[in-house]
Order: sequence, then C-alpha cells, then structure tokens
Amino acid sequence: MQRIIGIGFGAIATYILLVAFAGAAQSQVYLTAVAIGLVIAIAWPWFINLVVARRVKERRRVEVDREVEARLADKVRPE
Repeated sequence: MQRIIGIGFGAIATYILLVAFAGAAQSQVYLTAVAIGLVIAIAWPWFINLVVARRVKERRRVEVDREVEARLADKVRPE
C-alpha cells in the first residue's frame, strides 16, 4: 500500500512540476502522460511477479516429472 501511495504522490509531483516549468498550455497532455506512467508503475511489479511465478511453477513441475520418471525406472529395472 505504501508503494502505491508513493507512486501516486510521485505522479502528482511530476504533473505539478511539468505544468510549472513547461507551462499550462499542454496540461491535458501532461496529465495523460502522468496517468499512463502511474498505471504502468503500479502494474509493472505485478506483471513481473506473474511471469516469475509461472517460470518457478514450470521448473518445479519439470523437477517433479524427472523424479517420478527416475523412480519408475528404478521400479521397472530388475534387481
């Protein structure tokens, strides 16, 4: 929650600085750019987490499959 609040304050500060230093003539364009940046900054860590979680699950599944195959091969092999 603190990260989202920090990103929100950063977006507001960015918008205020853009309007103050570059002029209010294009304030709507600045607001759009800041809003898009805000959404991306909030969504990016969640997206990365999803990608990494999928990779970890896939690696675990492959390891389990290898272990099952090895144990089945041990059972099939006559002693």
